[in-house]
Amino acid sequence: MTPLITVVLAGATSLLTLAIAMASGRVFSSLGWLVPYLVVASCLLYLLAALLAILHWQKERQREKNSSSPALPTISIKQEASPQISHTVVIHKDVPIPPERTKAQQHDYDKARDAIKLLGEKSVIALRYLRGQESITFDFGGCTGGSLPSGLTAQNALWVYRHCASEGILSCKKSLGNHEETYTVPSRMTKILDAVLFEN
Repeated sequence: MTPLITVVLAGATSLLTLAIAMASGRVFSSLGWLVPYLVVASCLLYLLAALLAILHWQKERQREKNSSSPALPTISIKQEASPQISHTVVIHKDVPIPPERTKAQQHDYDKARDAIKLLGEKSVIALRYLRGQESITFDFGGCTGGSLPSGLTAQNALWVYRHCASEGILSCKKSLGNHEETYTVPSRMTKILDAVLFEN
């Protein structure tokens, strides 16, 4: 279909070029009354090319969709006692079974996944570290009670934890006049974070 679209576009462009030349008097000045018809014909050809392009795009998209969904293998099992009776078993290969979640859990999962996509790889490091520590405390911008993992600064970790706390993904307890911040994973988010952080 692509060659046909190219031919239609070339014809439309040729008609439009001829109409412009005739309108300016460079060629066939005596046939100037044909200019409106040539312009209309050119526009119709452009419209036809656009419609053909849309049909071609839809056809290619359907082809890609069909090719990305290979047919599942089937195995026919016959019972020895009753040869006339057969069963068809569909085997799903490498198709993960999606975990069953409530609407609230799915909402938390989507929120955590979107936060990680927004914050980048450092958020994965920071959240995995918090899952192993259970709680992390920052005092005047520094991490107390242990060193952060390699490649993660206190500033980056705080940036991740504060954003996640604002989204309800983490819990934050402040003390010492808001100079000390302790971050923990709420119980409802434990399995959710595990699924998001370690699903790949």
